[in-house]
Amino acid sequence: LDLHLDSCPPSAQDWSFTHVGDLSLKWARLSVDPFEWQPAKDGQTFSRFDINVCQDSIVTLLAQHDITVMHTIVYWDSVLNADRPPDYANPTEVQRYLDHADLLVQHFKGRVQYYEILNEAIAYVQLPDYLALIHKVVPIIRADDPDAKIVVGGATNLLDQGPRDYLFGVVESDVMPLVDGVAIHPMYGPSPEYDDVRQYYYNYPSLVQAIKDTAAAH
Repeated sequence: LDLHLDSCPPSAQDWSFTHVGDLSLKWARLSVDPFEWQPAKDGQTFSRFDINVCQDSIVTLLAQHDITVMHTIVYWDSVLNADRPPDYANPTEVQRYLDHADLLVQHFKGRVQYYEILNEAIAYVQLPDYLALIHKVVPIIRADDPDAKIVVGGATNLLDQGPRDYLFGVVESDVMPLVDGVAIHPMYGPSPEYDDVRQYYYNYPSLVQAIKDTAAAH
């Protein structure tokens, strides 16, 4: 279950929590920041260097109910990213991301078990810049919370060759010994009833095995 923790009542009755509890789910993927970048507009939220009471309380409630949490770390600067996504070839923007990651991991230590580095980075980050960012942020997460696990990857629909190439570029790289998991975003409604996705549907187990084998080999 994906949750964007923006504003909500900090209670066990809040939908952000009850959706997880009522469905007996054991995992929640969440972020205190929007998962995806959008141009600035009325009501658009950007990242902040603080964590509000609601966000903190929801994560605490999940932890108290033994729900494993993966926090996706993204950062959207209200000035730099008002009309474009972050540029992770730019040292200034890289440093802002690192500072934000440092804040989040220190704050949620002991309640968040996994941290994911960006969401669908393929949408706005060149592969070499993504790999360089991973190299920079991993030591920060390890120092702040040695028990936390780190996840990378998360390309878009693997039905398409571009996202596959990007993901395999990650799992074939030198970041694999540094991290603990690979995220994949494989299914956007494919069914064997449809000719154009039937082969992908039936070949999916072998694709997952190839991703696992490649990651393990590196």
